[in-house]
Amino acid sequence: MFFPPDTETLQLMPAIDLAAAVAGSIGGALYAVRKKFVITGVLLIAIPASLGGGILRDILLGQLPPVALTQAGFYLPAAILPALLVFFLESVIKRLERLLFLVDALSLGLFACVGAQKALAFHLNWTAALMIGTLNAVGGGILRDILGGETPDVARPGALNSAAVIIGCAFYVALIELVEVNKYIICSLAVFLIFLLRVLSVRYDWQAPAPVDLITTGQMRSVKSKVEGSLQRHQEWQQLRWKRASRRKVETSLEQRRQKSRRKPQKISFLHKDSSAEH
Repeated sequence: MFFPPDTETLQLMPAIDLAAAVAGSIGGALYAVRKKFVITGVLLIAIPASLGGGILRDILLGQLPPVALTQAGFYLPAAILPALLVFFLESVIKRLERLLFLVDALSLGLFACVGAQKALAFHLNWTAALMIGTLNAVGGGILRDILGGETPDVARPGALNSAAVIIGCAFYVALIELVEVNKYIICSLAVFLIFLLRVLSVRYDWQAPAPVDLITTGQMRSVKSKVEGSLQRHQEWQQLRWKRASRRKVETSLEQRRQKSRRKPQKISFLHKDSSAEH
């Protein structure tokens, strides 16, 4: 059975969506400028980075044409103007790179919250909301990296990105389903959680788990333990050998001293006999 979407929720989301689109455009333009793209290349990267996640979200929700196209008078300027600003004021923007990183982390949370909230407004279940929220947050970045000829950042080892989004979306959906609290308060908490995870992961080098072959890992651990055991035995044998050699040196020196001490009185007695004979 089809239920109409929650129109009140849909009416309040464009402001958040536009703010996230501006941040996505700045991130995409910075990426293109670092690669020394021409102005058309910068726009080609910045617009999908800004609007791509939202367009994919609306396609999955069946809201066609996507909002970014039906309201292009708002969304296109939000994608184009920040990109042009970055292109013509690169030196100024680079000085604000740390601030822009914080803005990018914030936009990640905003995109995720908008996607999950819109999925719930269309009466989808929590798994669909989690998937659409994550895709809305990372979709623009995936398009940016593909157009830039690189493996998407979310698939490469590094600081938490999609993992932070998944955790934040799960937090948002769980609170919406379990707690009777204003949805915008919950959205703010989820955005803050994603923002915090993203910033802390860069600060402390937290990374999502990489592929691990448990069989190979077990074999390597076994080999490693054997090697460490043999090295330890070798070191113990070397220490024992060194102790024995040291003991032999000490014993040899003591024996030499004893022999000298025995020879010295004989010389004295011999001289004493000679002197007595002369007398």
